Amino acid sequence: MVYIGLDVHQKSTTICIQDQSGKELLLAKCETTLDGFRESLGPWLEKHPGSPAALESCGKAYLVSGMVELLGGRPRVFAAEEAAAKARSRRQKTDGRDAQDLCANLRTGALRREVALPPAAMRQLRAALNARQMYVKQRTMAIQAAKALLREYGAARAQESLETDKGWRAALEQNLPWAVRRLLQKHHESWEGAGKTVRELTELAVTLGECAPAFDVAATVPGIGVIVRLALAAHLFDVGRFASGKALAAYTGLIPSMHDSGERERHGGITKEGPRLLRSLLVEAAQHAARSTSPLNPFYRRWVVKKGHKKAVVAVAHKLCRIVHALVKEGRDFDPARLGVERVEDEKGSFKGYRRAAVVQTAVLAQV
Repeated sequence: MVYIGLDVHQKSTTICIQDQSGKELLLAKCETTLDGFRESLGPWLEKHPGSPAALESCGKAYLVSGMVELLGGRPRVFAAEEAAAKARSRRQKTDGRDAQDLCANLRTGALRREVALPPAAMRQLRAALNARQMYVKQRTMAIQAAKALLREYGAARAQESLETDKGWRAALEQNLPWAVRRLLQKHHESWEGAGKTVRELTELAVTLGECAPAFDVAATVPGIGVIVRLALAAHLFDVGRFASGKALAAYTGLIPSMHDSGERERHGGITKEGPRLLRSLLVEAAQHAARSTSPLNPFYRRWVVKKGHKKAVVAVAHKLCRIVHALVKEGRDFDPARLGVERVEDEKGSFKGYRRAAVVQTAVLAQV
């Protein structure tokens, strides 16, 4: 077996190959194409099939990984920040040194933050969800621009909701200068076109998400809808790679940052590492816990009293990560009883909400 380091760029890639003792066997540059890899890397992988190849996370990581795997290698993608931090020198940077550092760090096991490569279907699902999010933002921008225009010209119904066609019709019926009305029409066209694209991309994402039935149980959690479930499947795709729900929350960036040095220990805001779209969708889903009818409402209320609404919502999003990890791993539906809560009903027997179970409250009082 040999170890391979690949410093990948848009047009060319530098290849470094070392044996198990660290002796350099090859340092060459080739085109970032399948033919280029086949000519430079192919003979070595024919002699040593299954050899690991390290490369940094970048825009071409998926493409190059597929090429290496096709030639018989075992691609391993590592976080670019870690690879740069563990280079020999930051003041002497060349493509050759970068490839040598990747190869040496792969051989010695110095690289730890490996980026999991999702299946092709999950990569396509990610692309569909990212595109959908772009058009969702476009709809929001059109609404905000129209509202600002209506406020500027003192429209009587500037606060009318523009989330529906009725709201846009009411806005366009205002007594406004023709140029302003024309601008509103353009914003409406942008909003309408983006909405149509969002619906089409949602259908595409649902179709792509059919290959991940294991995450269907996530939809049984209150607050998690179709889009959040699809985002979980696209970015997690295999919860077995996370040792615990806490590790999954760390992957999504929903854990507090920490700086511990000597006798000083400081905790800051969340790390915000990992996929931004998944994190934002989980925080949005956590807003559902503010309702009294949510099984997570007792957990939310305990946090909102101590830290306020925003931090309470983030804490619920962290809790959702733990819940999803357990549900998908065990293949079971969500059960509110496992949260230590019980239903609350009024005198007529109508459902009012949830509260902490009596057994849990008794245990807490006993500790006090």
